[in-house]
Amino acid sequence: MKRLPILTRMLLLLVCFSFMLFAYNSGSTLNDNIILPYVEFAPEAIDGEMEEEWIFPPNGNFVFELADEDTIPATIDHSAFWKAAYNADGFYFWAKVLDDSIYDESATVHENDCFEIYFDGDDSDNANYSDGNDVQWRYVYGLTEVGAAGWCDIGANGECAWLETEDGYQFELLLDAADLADTNIVLAPGTEIGFEVQTADNDGAGRETITKWWNVDGMSWQQPLLFGNAMCGDDGDLAEEVVGDFVVNMEFGPEIDAENTENEWDEVPEVKMSVCENWAMANDEGFRDFQPYYRAAWNADGFYFFAKVLDDTLVNDVATVHENDCFEIYFDGGNEKAAAYDENDVQWRWIYGLEDYSQGTGSATCENEEHAWMEIDGGYQFELMIPTSDLTFTPEEGAVIGFEVQCADNDGDGRDVISKWWNVDGMSWQEPVLFGTVELSATSTAPGPPEVAGVEVADEEAGVNVSVPSIVTSSVLAVSSANDIANVVLYNIAGQEVAAAAGNGGNAVLNVGEAPNGVYLCKVETENGSVTKKVTLLK
Repeated sequence: MKRLPILTRMLLLLVCFSFMLFAYNSGSTLNDNIILPYVEFAPEAIDGEMEEEWIFPPNGNFVFELADEDTIPATIDHSAFWKAAYNADGFYFWAKVLDDSIYDESATVHENDCFEIYFDGDDSDNANYSDGNDVQWRYVYGLTEVGAAGWCDIGANGECAWLETEDGYQFELLLDAADLADTNIVLAPGTEIGFEVQTADNDGAGRETITKWWNVDGMSWQQPLLFGNAMCGDDGDLAEEVVGDFVVNMEFGPEIDAENTENEWDEVPEVKMSVCENWAMANDEGFRDFQPYYRAAWNADGFYFFAKVLDDTLVNDVATVHENDCFEIYFDGGNEKAAAYDENDVQWRWIYGLEDYSQGTGSATCENEEHAWMEIDGGYQFELMIPTSDLTFTPEEGAVIGFEVQCADNDGDGRDVISKWWNVDGMSWQEPVLFGTVELSATSTAPGPPEVAGVEVADEEAGVNVSVPSIVTSSVLAVSSANDIANVVLYNIAGQEVAAAAGNGGNAVLNVGEAPNGVYLCKVETENGSVTKKVTLLK
């Protein structure tokens, strides 16, 4: 599902390590790879505590194994956030789990509250554990050494620790480089591996939920091809201060209409907002129906922003303005990281669907901005342009600023979830010291459409007018065209056919209910030619 031709992979590595965003931000992805930052630190102790060195954003386990209404309780009391990194000493992992009932008494080991971490050392995507670098390791809550059943294997030199908290527990792990090498897993700059993280919840009556980073399929313990991808960041890239980047395109000047009309945003990296303010997750279905993604860019004219939000209920009529579905963007123009706002610190808020701009906190005005909202299947899109005259910094290559993005969800009873790019603290509206840091870079690091063996990718072709959704949140993928459709084929990134359907005039419908969540290519053949576009399944 994830395999790219060797030439493409080499090119991706080159562009990845030329710039800062992906190696610095463990919450970022490149062509659906997660980036494991190279870190200089070694924690003072493997004790479950969050050391200051773990300063990059977490990822989240928001995929539910075999997810449907029968396997997910109506009330959710379990979610997991985690960070992973590496250096010459080994692989580091830290996690925070929200869980109202910790259970570790089952004789059936995998029924206990636990973490499972999967590696495919050469990212070969085998259908089974057929070589010496495919492995699943399980860590059962409370165990710090190999148990009677052989679980909690930390190797001869590894360490792990559990720490109970008011709202669940924290877990910290070091897998020593020598022990990893014994399993033919070598982490080094530029290396790609298969990777998955899974955590299970038991409240006393067996496993209730299994949340994962990547794939809903329950067969990861047998099939490495179901793992996601991880790319090892460059040696020494994580400096004293974590830095992301925006990208510049001097030709960039899209119409602000909340649409990716001419695919102008495709060359800008997409960032998943995986941080939840105050670590809080709704204890109902709230966090399963809400996930924001954004892209940010700049040029001499100003700052550009494009977001796609998965959200099943859109709210914009609450009198308390910040309680509505909204985006908030924060700038610290001088990157001073002060404890209070000064003249170049600002927070601006845009309320879903409202044309009138809502001023936020700070002294800078935003009089000339342009923005647009568009409702889509499963949520909405938002596009924004802030001209240079309104910014608290001068957009130029190499400029370093403080930055944060926040998106709030309200399903009718107040704010359910607040997702952010950087910091879990809820005081960004008063304290710029909580912002992340970005550097304005000169070139996009985002690849174009992925190459797949046997599938020629062509997003546009003369005389072919095809509409393919970029994100599908149901079991059905509907395609339409101004021309008669002959057939539609969905391929995974390995070039394997996943689903196909014949056209019915200018329409075609594919059943994708059996396909795991992930990135695919949809090839639509019409009477006037064919078009292939990228599709992300997030069912």
